[in-house]
Amino acid sequence: MPVIGRMSPRTVMVLALIYLILIFFAGIYIYPLIWAILNSLKGSAGEIFSNPWAPPKQPTFKNYIEAWQIAHFDRLYLNSMFVTSATIFLITLITSLAGYSFSRFKFSAKDILFLIVVSGYMIPPASLIIPLYHMMRSFGLLDNLVGLILAYVGVHLPLTLFIIRAYYESLPKEVEEAAIVDGASLFTIFWDIVFPLMRPGIAAVAIWTALNTWNEFLYALTFLSSPEVYTVPVGLLSFYGSYFNAWGLILAGFVIVVAPLEIFYILFQKQIIAGLTRGALKA
Repeated sequence: MPVIGRMSPRTVMVLALIYLILIFFAGIYIYPLIWAILNSLKGSAGEIFSNPWAPPKQPTFKNYIEAWQIAHFDRLYLNSMFVTSATIFLITLITSLAGYSFSRFKFSAKDILFLIVVSGYMIPPASLIIPLYHMMRSFGLLDNLVGLILAYVGVHLPLTLFIIRAYYESLPKEVEEAAIVDGASLFTIFWDIVFPLMRPGIAAVAIWTALNTWNEFLYALTFLSSPEVYTVPVGLLSFYGSYFNAWGLILAGFVIVVAPLEIFYILFQKQIIAGLTRGALKA
């Protein structure tokens, strides 16, 4: 952190303005979550509507217990964990191998093929719902977590491949060339030399994939129709309809859905920023 005493007054004012702007936007981001937590701890809807911005008079976790039981969050969490874990595994496996191929090997139309794959990121995911729906129906993958996983892999693959390939490009090739001279096989070079150096980039891609997969709602709502296979965001819809006026349950369910993401991002934000920044600078 820079020492303020050694800065000019103009520099101090600029830094103070930057920090104020950052604090302002951080407050905008954090306030809805704090508001939801405070109101989810209130015992009745009357207390929520009488003064939504006041802290609870007698905090209670009754809404969380009822919300967990009504929405069956234990099942929802297992479904979301399975979908997220499988998507992360497939994304890291495919991008680590494909990224290494695009970075190190020479073959015909390599650049064109890479651009075709990466250009898929420019396609809005919502515009793919109808063709994906027909494809899944043809292969019997509707209302199936496997079909949802494959859809997530296809959507996340272009950007993650771009990041991983850029990260490969930032690694020195001299170590690999020395290993080739010593007679090491291609698998040995990749697994024992390159892959350990790639762990920060792979971790960044895995964390980014986890955040976007866990929080995804539109595809899960479209491709899943049975409550037994709902993921966490879709399961939150169970509070609408019969429990439409139970705002305490709705807010408690919202906190249950969002809290793991917030904790996860706070714990791993350095890895995300470091991995994405290194790849971006090389790209």
